[in-house]
Amino acid sequence: MYCRVLHVAIEGGPATFGGLGNVATQMMVAQNKFKSNNHNSFDASIITPYYPTLFKSYNNQVQKVAEIEHVYNDTLVKSNIYLMQNNSTKHYLIEPPEEYKYLFNINALHDLYLDTESSLFIDRLKYYNSAVAAYVGKGPIGAHHPDPQILQLHDWQAALVPKLLTGVYNNTAIKTVFMVHIDNWDRGTYPGYCLEGIGLEYLPETCILKAMGLAAADHIVVVSPRLLQECIDTYSYDPELEYLRKIYTIANARKKAIGITNGIIYANYCPVGKLVNDPLNLYAEKHRLKTQLATMLNGSRGTWKIDPNLPLILYVGRYSPEKGVDTFEQLIQALHGRAIFIAIGRSITNDVYNVVLNYSRQTDNVFVTFSESEQSQFLQLVRAAADFIYVPSRREACGLVAPEGLANGAICVTTGVGGIRDLIKPLDYSDPNNTTGNGIFFEVFPEGEENPDLYKAIDQALLLWYSLTPEQKNAMQIRIMHEAEQFDWQAPGGSLQKYLDVFMNLLELEPQNLTHKSKPRP
Repeated sequence: MYCRVLHVAIEGGPATFGGLGNVATQMMVAQNKFKSNNHNSFDASIITPYYPTLFKSYNNQVQKVAEIEHVYNDTLVKSNIYLMQNNSTKHYLIEPPEEYKYLFNINALHDLYLDTESSLFIDRLKYYNSAVAAYVGKGPIGAHHPDPQILQLHDWQAALVPKLLTGVYNNTAIKTVFMVHIDNWDRGTYPGYCLEGIGLEYLPETCILKAMGLAAADHIVVVSPRLLQECIDTYSYDPELEYLRKIYTIANARKKAIGITNGIIYANYCPVGKLVNDPLNLYAEKHRLKTQLATMLNGSRGTWKIDPNLPLILYVGRYSPEKGVDTFEQLIQALHGRAIFIAIGRSITNDVYNVVLNYSRQTDNVFVTFSESEQSQFLQLVRAAADFIYVPSRREACGLVAPEGLANGAICVTTGVGGIRDLIKPLDYSDPNNTTGNGIFFEVFPEGEENPDLYKAIDQALLLWYSLTPEQKNAMQIRIMHEAEQFDWQAPGGSLQKYLDVFMNLLELEPQNLTHKSKPRP
């Protein structure tokens, strides 16, 4: 039996900029492969805007499946719905009519969340939310309709959908689950007039989209238990943050909120059978891969080189202040040539630019890039070769880059903020032949300040590395790699089973009746 689920996300598939799009897409794929102990599962799909430039790889695979009417700027408009389907992917795409195509005319991934020359981000959100609500709220329209029982609304960018469903389309049969991917500093605050024109009424003062989604949805899922607890417990002098905290507190008291740690598709990240040929000799395989990487990189800047005999510390992620990228220069100084540091990411900050300008490919064993072509060329290889994964985040909802590194047998060096503590446990190597845990922690210091705790963590990591024998390092890396299987979406009793339990409770279904006992639509 299947629970029909539609993911509502502003990014996904090829148009993925960050963690939200990765989670939405990977969860949808994983749900379609999931089987619980009682053989219940999901029929999952995703719906996003159709960004023509970003979805070029879809162009020969999409088919038009519907045309819908909905309101935008107080005008009735018609949007096309396309479907790209293969294997475990069912991706619906919303295309505006000609006069509004400029709204989704996004040419680069980093523009997904920005105001562009052609359109404001809030206008894109309004159009998208209105179209999604119309497509699902009116009941099945056209061929291949997802006919969802559950909408998974991915954070505040999809927050208008539940109010549109009930307020405009009088649809209470479809249940909405609001997913909190980001801490409350990112909450979508707009004047009320910015949200007008799609059939809803607002108070004239400031509207907080995250608050609207949290309050209107049937259930709330926060992407880590620790982040949910922080949302409930953290008092603030900021009235908007305190307002959000009260919504979480009330929802939690009514058992309408839960923290479920995001999963990963373990096979996508574990290098065994792909780049690693001998899973029993992971340490030796990593050395081979570092040698291969050194050969590929050497010569790109004269005599610059990396030494494959050194441990490799890897950063993967956005280059943005909340990710702690201001620590890069301190990290490089702390290494003193004792390790390789590689950073692969998108976007840019002044701190990262200065490191690129002054260290990368000029100081041996330092390689920092924001090039998308270099990312596609090196990312899989450096993940597999890495001995440590560096996660210096100042704010983090879940921190999936950590278990992605663990799947490659890498030790996590991290601040441990937010949901990271749900994933990473302190590394104990008092018995070098029987290590436990997977991480080394350091404290967050104010941005721009020297962080002595970072230096201590790096010294601890390298002392461990140079004190263990190759056999001990090999055993530790293999253990970490195998233990990371617990973070797979499909793991027994793991994240997808918890989601399925939430959905069944919402639909008031017995485990064996997911498909046949859904309530009729109005």
